[in-house]
Amino acid sequence: MRRSKKISVTLTSGVVAVAMAGCSPEQVDISTFTSADQCAAMGNSIDACEASFAAAQENHVQAAPRFESRLDCEAEFGAQNCAPAEAQIAAMTGEEQPQQQQASGGSFFMPLMLGYMMGSALAPRQAVAAQPLYRTAGGNYTTPAGTNVGRSLGGTQTVARSAVRPATQARTVSRGGFGSNQARGVTSSRGYGSSGMG
Repeated sequence: MRRSKKISVTLTSGVVAVAMAGCSPEQVDISTFTSADQCAAMGNSIDACEASFAAAQENHVQAAPRFESRLDCEAEFGAQNCAPAEAQIAAMTGEEQPQQQQASGGSFFMPLMLGYMMGSALAPRQAVAAQPLYRTAGGNYTTPAGTNVGRSLGGTQTVARSAVRPATQARTVSRGGFGSNQARGVTSSRGYGSSGMG
């Protein structure tokens, strides 16, 4: 009898360990939306949706990748999905562009923010920073760091926490020879947003 009790305790401990592994802090739930209105229409608090949208806009201004030309930006994010960085920043922050930048049309281009990601309302303790989302030329949505979050917005998914760490600084990307991308200080031979979740 004693032996069978020992086995049952061991099995119970194993089940608890497996159950706890399923709630790993390395996994988080995220929700993606095209707008604060879509977020609210899916049953979330309008205040939380608007606050997350505003935080994503701030991160967009701070961390969106910058390209030296519209063509380079559109090669990664598709036709008509890029605009001068200075114009986008001015529109989001309400700050006027300096006169010389207005005349030149801006010196860098960045993708348009076409959606945003926030922590899931179903898991409020899993702090996930709100981030802007961009649509790549291939049809996937990505974060400023280039993490792929899928082909559509308006749902919730579980992802690795490391995949949703926010970018805190913009990368300036220029096209290298034979289609490679080069970021100042970082060189990559693969396209922006080619890794992450599917």
